[in-house]
Amino acid sequence: IAVFMDNIIDSWARDITIQDGVNSFTVKTDAKRVTIDGVNITRTVAISDAAPPWDFTGNGTQILFNNCRSSGTGVWPFLTAGESTGPIVLLNFFSSENGGISPHQRWTTALLSDNCSLPSAPSQTQGISYRNRINHGSGQGWTTGWSVAWNVVTPYFLVSAAPGTENWCIGGIGTKTSTTDPDGIYDQLGNIVTPHSLYLEQLRERLGGQ
Repeated sequence: IAVFMDNIIDSWARDITIQDGVNSFTVKTDAKRVTIDGVNITRTVAISDAAPPWDFTGNGTQILFNNCRSSGTGVWPFLTAGESTGPIVLLNFFSSENGGISPHQRWTTALLSDNCSLPSAPSQTQGISYRNRINHGSGQGWTTGWSVAWNVVTPYFLVSAAPGTENWCIGGIGTKTSTTDPDGIYDQLGNIVTPHSLYLEQLRERLGGQ
């Protein structure tokens, strides 16, 4: 692990390059109001594992990942792990990994994937995977509720609705996939919608046009 952030508040990390790490950038559940900006993870050695590690994991409360990137083969680009209150934002995230943005392990509330690009994610590990992981791993179950994918570009989406919640896919380019669980709300898939960024629009409305 290159960077580990926990029991921390009003903090940031920026302009970091990590090469050939495992579980490289980790933000745990007791982090609050943290910004991660411009972190680039590269991998020159492919990983083949039934339980692959991650590049980024984000948990906690009010966590922003901005302009982060990952490249390589065989690792989850971004996941959540364990119970997390959110909100968590991935803004302008790019990964060439053969995986996607995939909450894991039991429950995270309010994940926003905003203007993310995951061009290499296959149909089995969709670029956006808000789903019921059933008995995967140690019995991970439903992974997220009240989460949004906004103007994401990736080959495949899987957005399901956990009982008593909704998940949304708004705008974006790619193909919808489904399981036996209820679908979440898809709106304008196949188009890039306005505003281009949900996070930046909410920031503008709160702070003004500057």
